[in-house]
Amino acid sequence: MFVAKKKLKVLTFFWAILTTHFAFSLQPTPWTQFGLRPLGMGNAFVAVVDDYNALFYNPAGLTRLTGWTGELLNPGVDISKNTVSLLKQLQTIKNGSAQNLTDVLDLFQQESGKTNHAALFVTPYFVTPHWGLGLGFNLGADLVAHSNVSIDFRGGCDIVLPVAVAGSFVDHKLSLGVTTKLVSFDGIDETFSLETISAFTAKDANPRKTLQQFLQSGVGIGFDTGLLFTPIPTMRPTIGMSVFDIGGTAYRRTLKTGTMLPKNRVPTVNVGVSLVPVETRYGYLLLAADVDRLNQPVHYSHKLNMGMEVGLGSILKLQTGLMAGYGTGGIQIDAGLLKIRFATYVIDHGPVVGLSNNLVDRRYALQLKLLI
Repeated sequence: MFVAKKKLKVLTFFWAILTTHFAFSLQPTPWTQFGLRPLGMGNAFVAVVDDYNALFYNPAGLTRLTGWTGELLNPGVDISKNTVSLLKQLQTIKNGSAQNLTDVLDLFQQESGKTNHAALFVTPYFVTPHWGLGLGFNLGADLVAHSNVSIDFRGGCDIVLPVAVAGSFVDHKLSLGVTTKLVSFDGIDETFSLETISAFTAKDANPRKTLQQFLQSGVGIGFDTGLLFTPIPTMRPTIGMSVFDIGGTAYRRTLKTGTMLPKNRVPTVNVGVSLVPVETRYGYLLLAADVDRLNQPVHYSHKLNMGMEVGLGSILKLQTGLMAGYGTGGIQIDAGLLKIRFATYVIDHGPVVGLSNNLVDRRYALQLKLLI
């Protein structure tokens, strides 16, 4: 009985730590992040890139801007459906309704294999035709509990600071862009066993474990490039291609003494097409399709994305799409000093899409632009 109570306290303590991380934390999507409008369109955006998202999807898109735009205060939150359910159950344990180890183990069993995700992010930027700069700041975490009482956890701060330039050629039919970016990560990427978790609080542990021992931190310089080709102005058929982290981006310097360097960012090749079949003074219809991570050993079921956007005047944009076969949706409202972006999308963590419902992670993201 004494041992069971001790383990219960250890597990509850560790879950409380993770709950705190969730309250202030974002894990990037597989190859890029930041854009709620692209995510609403199924993340099919490589050949669209007609706004600030060109900084993160395809720098060649900067030539397609018609004027300068910028945002300074645009906080956002991203959370998964699984996490909302988990936090409710954790609150029950924290309030003392779980009286024995069996209750905690039942929670592990229920959440076994499910991915939990939560995040805060901000993406200030300034872009103008042919050049731009931005900051992608993500503080977040992912957690997966397994039935053998172990936890996969990745959480911390991801930062990407891109500076991009682009030019037009062949009577503005061809656009080329390049990006230099500073990247950094400071956080934890580890699998914790029951023994490891117990060592965080056990008085007789020798040596006693601390989260500091699992910290990773690093900073590096990376390069991206992209192109767009629009052969005719009618319906603007466009072919797009982007290459991120050319040659691989290495984290070469630690941010804190005694921490490990994060894993290198691997190169990513993405291609896409877009078309505007309807465009009037009152609105437009935009269609797009992408194949991402062409060069990576990822199952083809994860690579195809399709999207559609309907624009109504200059105030309202509605998005929908399929991201690896799962439905996405979004809305963007531009009301002068206030801009609202919302998107819902799915990340399937299985090696093949549709392998298990437990591996499907439905997420909801909201971002506000305030003042500038």
